[in-house]
Amino acid sequence: MKHLFSFLVLLIFSYLDFYAQCWQSISCGAGHTLAIKTDGTLWAWGLNDNGQLGLNDNVDRTYPVQVGKDNTWKQVSAGFSHSSAVKEDGTLWTWGDNASWQLGLGQTSNKLVPTQVVSIQEWLYTEAAYNVTYAITKQGVLKMAGSKIILGNYYSSWDYFNPHSNRSADSNWLLVEGCTQSAVGLKKDGSIWTWGNNSYGQLANGNLDNTNPYFDYTRVGTGNDWKSIAASYTHVMALKNDGTLWTWGDTSFGRLGIGYKDNPGLRPLQVGTDNDWKAISCGGSTSYAIKNDGSLWAWGNNLYGSYGNGQYSHSYVPIKIGSNNDWKLLSGGRRHVVHLNTSNELKACGNNATGQLGDSSQLDKGSFNPPIVCRPSVVKTTRLQFQNNFTIYPNPLHSHQFSINIKGYNTYQLYNSVGQIILSGTLNDGINTIELPANTLPGIYSIKIGESAYQLIITP
Repeated sequence: MKHLFSFLVLLIFSYLDFYAQCWQSISCGAGHTLAIKTDGTLWAWGLNDNGQLGLNDNVDRTYPVQVGKDNTWKQVSAGFSHSSAVKEDGTLWTWGDNASWQLGLGQTSNKLVPTQVVSIQEWLYTEAAYNVTYAITKQGVLKMAGSKIILGNYYSSWDYFNPHSNRSADSNWLLVEGCTQSAVGLKKDGSIWTWGNNSYGQLANGNLDNTNPYFDYTRVGTGNDWKSIAASYTHVMALKNDGTLWTWGDTSFGRLGIGYKDNPGLRPLQVGTDNDWKAISCGGSTSYAIKNDGSLWAWGNNLYGSYGNGQYSHSYVPIKIGSNNDWKLLSGGRRHVVHLNTSNELKACGNNATGQLGDSSQLDKGSFNPPIVCRPSVVKTTRLQFQNNFTIYPNPLHSHQFSINIKGYNTYQLYNSVGQIILSGTLNDGINTIELPANTLPGIYSIKIGESAYQLIITP
């Protein structure tokens, strides 16, 4: 029993550590959050009024819940009220709000689960924006779906992912970020292009003109030295190859990081003089960035504490958040933000009215939560074959029943996380179906068969 107790203690601490260090990428929408784990599974939490979580209902979640059982998700994007994602096989999937045709499915019914968009496998990247979805093929062709996509010199409502009629031969797109009714795109040659509404100078063309000529693609300057872009409702951030940071658009709350300014930034404005910026993200009216040393910086609106420094005052210039230097990715939502560190842990702060912080509460947080827990994944193939002539399946399990296929006869005991036996019995030769007590809670358990102990995971 001493050896089993030691095993259980080790198992418990391994669980607490490992099941916070499993995240690979993140995307924050207006009120929901999506994340992909290192095992390729997709998880969602937060606002779900339009089915944007992809869980086949309209119920909000305050903690991460797995979306389906597929473990081949590659890239995901959380929009205002819908979501989009690309799988490893190059297929494109959308779900959630579809009132503006933004799912690209040829109709306007909301989808409560991920639904494949056309039967081609050529997609590389997607961006779910405000009532619009953008997607880029492996050949670099930009395609769009949704209402009021400003293409050429006219408004258009697209129901399928068709390329712009005059741009179908343009195969040079790398990234696209959506504002409220405008967008910014980065091409493979390092040039930046904008299109759409220009009420706050989002097009970076030197004016606020919204007449027809500016509904077409507009190049931002003449340089080919841009590396990355980020956009929110009314402002844009961009990184150059030399590590300098630039912003333009709406200046309210100091979101451009250039000090106090009343008038919109109509051209790219450099943020300070530092040239060691690594990653960027825009929240609703907040900006976030990570430097090469792994430090985290924030500026703009801090009404909900989304800086993560325990304060709620705004800053018009970048300020360093905390002393940690282990940040590597981040994603800003409308009023919240989620960060990924080098240990593959997710930490969140800001508004939490719909559970978008993933901490099982709806309380706003002005400082970073403990890491968001990685709940056990359930994948399509879930059988554990052991050398001792038996198989446990499914594992993880999401019901109160599992099976053990064993050769010969033996006994088993099922222990909870504090070492108490909650179930025991005799195993017969062949398949044994075991029913768990009705009050068994989700978690990590130990099952002892003969003299060997193994892990059994029970999911919600």
